[in-house]
Amino acid sequence: MKISVQRSGGFANIGAHAEVDTSTLPREKADVLQRLIRGAAFPDQPAPPHRTASAADVYQYDITVDDGTSSKTYRADELSMPEKWRAVVEHVLGQS
Repeated sequence: MKISVQRSGGFANIGAHAEVDTSTLPREKADVLQRLIRGAAFPDQPAPPHRTASAADVYQYDITVDDGTSSKTYRADELSMPEKWRAVVEHVLGQS
């Protein structure tokens, strides 16, 4: 499974990108990331991009989950992102 996180926007437009392939991680770390992905409860179909209208300078996150058979990208800004998604983002960005 490959998970990538792309951060864009923000006041200074400081982006970040990280990608993790669970097949290259030690078993324990791969298990942690896979549990976070399952726990994030990503919908079967990604929702249309959502951006909080009153906060033009917040970070926007694109989270791509590729399980080897399909790849889906989920988008949320830092204000509307579900906490379980945030755990995935922080974990992936922290791996880089």
